[in-house]
Amino acid sequence: MNNEVEESRSCLFGYLSWSLFPQLVPPEEIIRYVAEVERIIEGCHPHVIYFHQKDIGNALARIFARRQGDTESQFIEATTRSKYGQAHQLRGIEGTVAYWKAYRAITDEMFERLNTDKLSIDNSDGVWPEYELLILSFLGLESGLDVEVVSEELQRFAGVYYAETESDSDTTCEVRFDRDTASLIVDRLPHVWTQTPLIPSGPNVFDVQSLPLQVHFAEEDSEQGIRLRLTGPTLLSGNVDVVFVKQA
Repeated sequence: MNNEVEESRSCLFGYLSWSLFPQLVPPEEIIRYVAEVERIIEGCHPHVIYFHQKDIGNALARIFARRQGDTESQFIEATTRSKYGQAHQLRGIEGTVAYWKAYRAITDEMFERLNTDKLSIDNSDGVWPEYELLILSFLGLESGLDVEVVSEELQRFAGVYYAETESDSDTTCEVRFDRDTASLIVDRLPHVWTQTPLIPSGPNVFDVQSLPLQVHFAEEDSEQGIRLRLTGPTLLSGNVDVVFVKQA
């Protein structure tokens, strides 16, 4: 036994049921399936944290705005062309909202039936420092590294960065300092959604909000300037290890 906590995101309700629900698998069968998985892993003493929002339509709108691109059309196509969507004659964004409301009803019931330790968090208001305290208390953990952040130090990282490798020399990203929140926001960084906050985790090291990625800032010498390195585990889109240099 040790004090380490292993985190698995969207595995119990997400991956175990996303592939079943759109195929018109009966809700009772999905619920039994997840219950059996809970029985199998009970020896690991799992703790389930269930994030949800009141207004599903608004939650989807936030996702579309955050991820941009063709996210909305992809969601609509995936839901309306699924067996479930066709059977219920779902159309457009209204059909997509109806799809996720029906799916949410199943996950709500699965959560209520769980026998393991569990915590339900309505994150509609986006007050993440408050949610973090709830989670730490639920898991019996202390707060992580207490990083003192000075606004002036953060501001020097703001600017436009270009990819260090010649093959990606036309690729740029931007880091800006948000005065309202005294935090850094990154945009156009590979593998990362638009307008994503960076969360301090150590000296010149930041976690990328909602993703298992880290940004490291380094100043090796005055001539090269500030370098930004994005690292993380291998994703479906490929290996995550890219370096950018701040424009003078």
